[in-house]
Amino acid sequence: MKKTSSALSIPQVLILLAIYILPLMFFGINAAGSGELPYALIYGLYLLTLLFLMFKTGKISKYRRIFFVSMALLFFPAFIHDLIIERGTMLIPQSTVVNNENPFCHIVIPITMIPMILKKMVIFPGRLMGHYTSIYSMLVIWVFMTISLGRGWCSWVCFYGGWDDGCSRISQKTKLHMDNRAPWIRNLPKAMLLFVVLGSLITLTSIYCEWLCPFKLITEFESPTNLRNTVALILMIVLFFGTLIILPILSRRRVNCGLLCPFGAMQGLIGSKIAPFKVKMDKSLCISCGQCEKHCPSFSMGKNIRSSCTLCGECIDLCPTGALDIHLRGKKRIFPKAPAFFKELLQPRNLFILAAFTGGTIISYSFAIHSLKLLVNLF
Repeated sequence: MKKTSSALSIPQVLILLAIYILPLMFFGINAAGSGELPYALIYGLYLLTLLFLMFKTGKISKYRRIFFVSMALLFFPAFIHDLIIERGTMLIPQSTVVNNENPFCHIVIPITMIPMILKKMVIFPGRLMGHYTSIYSMLVIWVFMTISLGRGWCSWVCFYGGWDDGCSRISQKTKLHMDNRAPWIRNLPKAMLLFVVLGSLITLTSIYCEWLCPFKLITEFESPTNLRNTVALILMIVLFFGTLIILPILSRRRVNCGLLCPFGAMQGLIGSKIAPFKVKMDKSLCISCGQCEKHCPSFSMGKNIRSSCTLCGECIDLCPTGALDIHLRGKKRIFPKAPAFFKELLQPRNLFILAAFTGGTIISYSFAIHSLKLLVNLF
């Protein structure tokens, strides 16, 4: 049984691109700072090209990964530059902690929520409002994106996830086999989430940020002037190279995002339950070839599709019969009586791609064009 084509016609693609251009202009090109308009136009053209190719070829994962990896790589130059302008260093000075000026990122959300609810206190040294990465602004973004995309955040929006996503496709052969069905793989993300949440509640400190976050190595970290900070820095170095580079290359899986990230685990438990989109299997078309389970980068394919699915599109592109696709929760068809042109155009797959790519665009645009400007000025 051959897989039916999911590629769209040129007129259909142009309609979807026209819809995408509205947020692209408003949140991207229109918001460019001084001297950044050329870079905003270049980045906008780059995004339009990727989205065009995604719709025209019907291949989700390939072009999503290019976008996702480039987003992750472009985040760090801008972030580090802003830190150095603000502080003069990547180190976390004591004044930053005292004044609650640490940048707040989405990974901290599950760690801070329980102490905030139970003890009415914020354990992360960040500003509630008035900072360029304030707690309230990140919470608003998280709520909106979670309602829209669920755990799709982890493959389309997260400006960290591109590291292990890109490294997971460097090698053409799997050198370290990790069984999706193994109990420890199914349970490790929940255990990690429980550990950091309870640990932070007991100590009233963000233990994940202080000890376990691999991204601190390339964003900000405490000066290794004492034994505690030195041990923490060594742990971060090991986790960065181990879980973001070496293990993804060997296993061809997103080890950090799929198994160790507490935010990803929370999105699997909460976001996947409330978001309108999900990957669904038509069992009448499934031939049990095992391609989806073998190549799923987030350990989400086993006997069933798990809540850890990040809607990356890998299994959809690989399925030889078209048994897997993105569906709207509770809906078999959208506008079943519409003409074939619009019925095909408004498939849940296309609506999700448009929503997810727009979400990633909104999150990435300001730091991407800032980084492009910095890199051009540097070289």
